[in-house]
Amino acid sequence: MELWSYELVNDIEVLLRIEDFSVWMVFATLSELQSLEKQNIPVSQWQEISFEPEEGVTPLPMDETDREQITQAIKEAFFPKPN
Repeated sequence: MELWSYELVNDIEVLLRIEDFSVWMVFATLSELQSLEKQNIPVSQWQEISFEPEEGVTPLPMDETDREQITQAIKEAFFPKPN
């Protein structure tokens, strides 16, 4: 299986990154995790991650124009027009 990564960039930064990766993400509440442990699923080995920006990183606001440009770039990358 080949993994892939696409980045939408402007002159100075990555605006959007979409990746195929071999790590599973599970979104579960504490009670859901406790329930999984009771079913002998080793959730204590899972790594907790945060979706908060890293320290010193300020997310840039996006407006409708930004979203339209990103949508267009994704369409062109994944659904190119036939020649």
